[in-house]
Amino acid sequence: GEKEELSINLPYSKDEKGNPKKLIIPKNLHILATMNTVDKSIALIDVALRRRFEFIECLPKYDLEELKKYKDIDLPKMLEIINNRITILKNEHYQIGHSYFLKIDSFESLKNIMIKDIIPLLQEYFYDDWESICAVLNQDYKNPKKNQLLIITKSQDNLFKKEFNELTEFRNKKVFKINYSFTKEEIKEIYN
Repeated sequence: GEKEELSINLPYSKDEKGNPKKLIIPKNLHILATMNTVDKSIALIDVALRRRFEFIECLPKYDLEELKKYKDIDLPKMLEIINNRITILKNEHYQIGHSYFLKIDSFESLKNIMIKDIIPLLQEYFYDDWESICAVLNQDYKNPKKNQLLIITKSQDNLFKKEFNELTEFRNKKVFKINYSFTKEEIKEIYN
C-alpha cells in the first residue's frame, strides 16, 4: 500500500488458484548487515555497496562494564593502547573490537585470547613484519628479552656465510613465536 511498493512473483509458491504467490516486504522490516571494510575479498564490491546502503561505523568501546570486571589487568586501557598503535601503523579500520575481551574472568582466559585470537590477528595484519607486531605489543624487537609475549626463534645472524648475503631478502631479519608462559607482568607491559 506504500507509494513505492514492489512485489515479486515466487516461482515455486502458488496460491489456491495456481497463480504465483507474491513476496511483499512490509514497511516495518529493516535489513541490517555487517561488513568488515578491512577484508580484502570485498574490496571490489565495497564501492557498489556504499552507494546503495547507509553505513554506521561501529568502533571499539572502552567504557563497557564487562571490560572492567577483570581487575588484575586494565583491559580497557590495554585495548585502547593496542588500537592506537594499530591506527598509527596501519589505519583506524584495523582496530581490534572489544568483543574479544568481554568474557575475560581470569588470567588463563586472557592468556587464551591473546594466544589464539589477538596475536594471530596481528600476525595477519602485519604479515611477516615482526617489528610492527612488537611495536603494537610494546616489546623489544632489536634486543628481545626472554620474558616477552613473543620470543625470537630465528635470526639471520650467523645463519649464512657472508657470500650468500645477496640471497637474503631482508638484512637482520628476525622470526618470533608466541611465548606460552608469559605472565601478568608481560601483559601489563603492553600499556605501561
